[in-house]
Amino acid sequence: MEEISIQDILQMLKKNLILLLVVAICGGMLGYFWTNFAVDPIYSASATIYVKSEDAGSQTATEIVMAQYLTNSYCYIVNESHEVHEKVLQGLITKYPQLTLKQIGAMVSSTVVDETEIFKITVTSTDRLMAVDVCNEFLKVMPDELIRIVKAGAVEIVFSAKDELVTVNHPVMRNAVLCAMIGFVITFVIIFIGKMMDNKIYTRDELSSNFQIPTLGVIPDNAVAGDKKRGARNAHSDIEDDRKRLLGDSTPFNVAEAYRMTRTNITYLPLGDGCKKLAVTSAFTAEGKTTACCNLAIALSQNGSKVLLIDADMRKPRVGRLLQVKAQYGLSECIAGICREIPVYKSSYQNLFVMTSGKSSENAAELLSSPRLESLVKACEDKFDYIIFDMPPLNLVTDAAIITKLVDGYIVAAFSGYSTVYGLKEAVASLEQVEGKILGFILAGVDPKAASYAGGAYHYKYGKYGKYGRYGRYAKYGNYGYYSSSSNNEAKDMENVKPAESANVETK
Repeated sequence: MEEISIQDILQMLKKNLILLLVVAICGGMLGYFWTNFAVDPIYSASATIYVKSEDAGSQTATEIVMAQYLTNSYCYIVNESHEVHEKVLQGLITKYPQLTLKQIGAMVSSTVVDETEIFKITVTSTDRLMAVDVCNEFLKVMPDELIRIVKAGAVEIVFSAKDELVTVNHPVMRNAVLCAMIGFVITFVIIFIGKMMDNKIYTRDELSSNFQIPTLGVIPDNAVAGDKKRGARNAHSDIEDDRKRLLGDSTPFNVAEAYRMTRTNITYLPLGDGCKKLAVTSAFTAEGKTTACCNLAIALSQNGSKVLLIDADMRKPRVGRLLQVKAQYGLSECIAGICREIPVYKSSYQNLFVMTSGKSSENAAELLSSPRLESLVKACEDKFDYIIFDMPPLNLVTDAAIITKLVDGYIVAAFSGYSTVYGLKEAVASLEQVEGKILGFILAGVDPKAASYAGGAYHYKYGKYGKYGRYGRYAKYGNYGYYSSSSNNEAKDMENVKPAESANVETK
């Protein structure tokens, strides 16, 4: 659960203003029609009575004070006396046979007028005529009953109840406004609670507030036409979509500039001299790890650096298919000693070389922990400025943490609105446990329409935890296995691709 600032609340209001207004209008209409057609109007008939201390002419001050005391007593009798109510009922039972003693008690109320000797009787009912008749029946019964009970004072009728003086309480507009306000407030509270309970990462600021780790890059969302919801794509269709997200001539300027800024931040990391070895990983699948890894390698190669991109995700390899590098051998064959030469191939990007994962292996963790991988890295150090590993997700398998001693540090990829705080904390803890150096985050998928996607003021989304971490199906280790139809998918993707040219890279 995260803290909410005033700015966050204003952003929520701004983003959901249309929804809030629609709900308020619907609530107002509901209140209007419900009150107008389903709620009976309440009619109020009133009568005014003057109280005297005795049935005589002029009164002294003492008698006036006594009359005021009597007024309070009379009001109580009118409100509470069952005998008085019974007398009223007897006078009306012929005209209103459905009327009961309990109803009369609920209908009548009397109050003293401004601490004077005058009190007012009010009768309310959904029947206009009944309200008038009940009120006037009280006026008939009261003089004798009050004197009988109190045995003091006298009353004079000032105003009797009349049909033309009946007031109507049918608050159509008030209820409409009230329902509109209730709808607005309830909807906003739901949104607010959703935001409080939402543990997804959307902004750079949210990364900064949850982790003492720098954010190396914030990449705006580069959606493509017909793009499916993240996490719901199949192995073949997302390759085609992600291939369109690779840096190129058609890449939007803000996306290309964001990767160039990320490249600059990585360039100035204190990684020492010589070849810089980086591992790119994520917490779970579908967080844009491989796409970010490939684009980072492309951006570095565009700056004149020689880059070797190694697909070390032997369980779900995607680099070769994404960059359309058709290789006979890959990392798994090299470590297993099947091929004698280092299987490095040229890509379609200048200065970018690729080592595919090779054939999927059931013992990927054992291959990555082999001394042959260390020998392979040392053999390539003198030939490249950067060696970048595309590693499996940290929270699903242990592969990424195995190469801690071979790399200078890890870059953790996250996707705005998809990656969770809990998932990233678990991933960070996994690396810290093996003393892996975390260089920073790359946050992709940020809304480019926001005022400042780099400053943390992007859009907000609300909802459930989703399918991540221990709260959903992606947390299960069994679901990050091997592509069941990997060879078929790869054959379909690469059927029109010529075999990649082996790289004869000269020593610098």
